[in-house]
Amino acid sequence: MKIGIDIMGGDFAPEATVSGAILAYNELPKDVRLVLVGDEQLIRASRI
Repeated sequence: MKIGIDIMGGDFAPEATVSGAILAYNELPKDVRLVLVGDEQLIRASRI
């Protein structure tokens, strides 16, 4: 299953949303794939 997450929304985005996505990924079943939606350069630059 794929789950899309808007990483750019929120007051502390993208750091807080990327961090939350990582926490969720670690808790989800291994057949779940998270797709981060937003500015790729900002997502990759997040210091998580």
